[in-house]
Amino acid sequence: MHRTDNDPKNRQAEIEVEKAIGLDPEQIAKAVAYAVDTPKDTDVNEIIIRPIGQSV
Repeated sequence: MHRTDNDPKNRQAEIEVEKAIGLDPEQIAKAVAYAVDTPKDTDVNEIIIRPIGQSV
């Protein structure tokens, strides 16, 4: 999650949220590998990856 807010308090709050619900690079890589590993006759049009704890 990237924001342009330069307020240190807001930025610190964002960092804490990222630590609490953020995804690890390995989790993203697994999702991408899933899409790449689908059969040739399968079309993956879109992947939305978000942590379970993130509001929609």
